[in-house]
Amino acid sequence: MPDQAFYSPSYVSALVALATSDTQFLLAYSKIIEGRFFGDAETAWLVDKAKEHYAAYDTALTRTIVEQELHAEKANPDMIEAVLLRWDGLEEVDDDTFTYVMETAEKYIRRQAILCAVMESQPLIEEDRQDEVIQLVEDANAIRLVRSVGAIYPEEIDPLLTRLSVRDRDVENIPTGIPSLDAFLSGGLRKTETAVLMAAKSKGKSMWLPYVAGSAVLIDQSVLCYTLEMSGDDWAARLISRMSGVPINNLSTELSGSEFKATTRITESIQMLGFEHATAVVKEISPRKCTPDTISMDIEELATQGIRIDMVVIDYADLMTAGRYKEDKRYAELATIYTDITSIAKEYDVAVWTASQVNRAALRRKTISLDDVAISFDKLFAVDFVLGLLQIDHEETPDENGRRSARIQVVAARRAGEYIAGNQVPVRLFYESATFKEIKDIIDRDPESAVEPNVVYELDVMHDTDHSDSEGPPDDAAD
Repeated sequence: MPDQAFYSPSYVSALVALATSDTQFLLAYSKIIEGRFFGDAETAWLVDKAKEHYAAYDTALTRTIVEQELHAEKANPDMIEAVLLRWDGLEEVDDDTFTYVMETAEKYIRRQAILCAVMESQPLIEEDRQDEVIQLVEDANAIRLVRSVGAIYPEEIDPLLTRLSVRDRDVENIPTGIPSLDAFLSGGLRKTETAVLMAAKSKGKSMWLPYVAGSAVLIDQSVLCYTLEMSGDDWAARLISRMSGVPINNLSTELSGSEFKATTRITESIQMLGFEHATAVVKEISPRKCTPDTISMDIEELATQGIRIDMVVIDYADLMTAGRYKEDKRYAELATIYTDITSIAKEYDVAVWTASQVNRAALRRKTISLDDVAISFDKLFAVDFVLGLLQIDHEETPDENGRRSARIQVVAARRAGEYIAGNQVPVRLFYESATFKEIKDIIDRDPESAVEPNVVYELDVMHDTDHSDSEGPPDDAAD
């Protein structure tokens, strides 16, 4: 947008659109923008209501919320019609305009504040109250964004020491439900952290993700789940089976009339499953339509409905697109997607689980490394934990009960990585109920252990990073 359009109606319209419906703008400007800086009552109402709503819920307005607020305030029909007409007249802001408005809004807001101060000063000038006039103008001219540059030491050393002394006790971890793995993760994945499970094609990625989602729901954490390959119903069936313990094929008969209820939400393709006090949201979406912005908007939309999301599960991120920031090369686009996902984890205080595919050569190894990831190595730079699901020949062979085994390896870790990277946890796979159970010894597969509860045991750190047991050179092609 050119500079000469700085105060044009199109600039003001773009600014109002962002001030009412964009959380990034509200995060930056909600504390200094005011409805009185705009010339009409409808815009003033929208801007002030957006500030109020953002302060309460950390989300922007929607047309539905605007209507609800107008009726709650018992606004007269003319006011309701005028505000909704103003809302409907706001145009979508393109990327260039967004950048320009974000960079110049502070100057515009300060200018409008000074104009308001001058108009408010007129009666004070007539009464010769010059000191108050000067104060009004100085206050308006002093409006600035408060930009945090971080904690300042040594002035803030005491708060730092306090945080360090309690941080491992105060963090909220979401366990996977596999005791030894949770021990390595100091209780599980923390909110603001992102974890990726690497596995070969058709080896359990889409079983692991409903499993960890169910683990979260069972401890009253709300989860937002995206399925980009499998149908929403099939994904939800795995989630319900994992939480209820009822085999997937028996759900329709054994759960009918039980205390567990599944309800369908009549908005797009989202299904919600109620379990105790938490909520699971399963969204079937096309890979071409699933972007990091999609996830952000869904988290914010659910917040307006009173659903606070604690974990996001993406099945799986390698199929997403970058949206407005799409790169020419797929490997570069994947790196952008994963970086944006980690940003979502931190911005919305959620844990994020997803999965990625390893190359074919990794199938034959007892241990894997980051070198085995398919398509883009750079995509894993931003994540906090990388796990591997390994299954060599004898583990893939079913035992007497038809159970297969595998190992979950901590491939890389940002938190305590030097202590836990390389460790493996043998598990048994229960495909019929989308469940993993830890076993003591993957070599001696006692059929009775298939139904035993999870067991914690000591592990030796694995150091097979040179792939000396590989039968051939790495194959970087994705299956």
